[in-house]
Formats: sequence, C-alpha cells, structure tokens
Amino acid sequence: MKNEIKPMHDCWVNFHYKTYQGQAKIYDKASIYGIGSGRVSKLSINNSKGKWVFNYDRGLDFSKLSSKALIGILDFITTPKE
Repeated sequence: MKNEIKPMHDCWVNFHYKTYQGQAKIYDKASIYGIGSGRVSKLSINNSKGKWVFNYDRGLDFSKLSSKALIGILDFITTPKE
C-alpha cells in the first residue's frame, strides 16, 4: 500500500504508512497533551489485519507498536508535504 495522508476536518487526518493505517488529530502548535509534548494529541493506529496496535488520546491508552515504527509514523504525519 502507498504511503498517503488525507486531511479531513478539525485538524484530523487519515493516513496509510507502510503496513499501518489510522487517524490523528494534529495541531499547528505543540501542547502538553501531545505525544512527547508535540502536535499530535490523538492517534489511533491499526495494523494490516485491522487490529489496534496503538491508541493515544491526550495520554497513552496502549501500545503494541515498536518505538521505531511509532517514530516513523509520527515523522510521516507531522512532516509537511509538498
């Protein structure tokens, strides 16, 4: 599957990254509620089988995702696209 990100509404995006897909709420400015005090305040990620592997809603709910995969996804969804 092709890596892609699609803006939705109210700061929400849908994305596909490698074998993962999900939704994120990304703000213009960092916040204490964001992942690592960053811009992503909500993030849900499913694997290729449709199983939830990560959920963050102004705090970590659960993670079955490697740090390397999470960093890759965060970089992908927060880096401006041309």
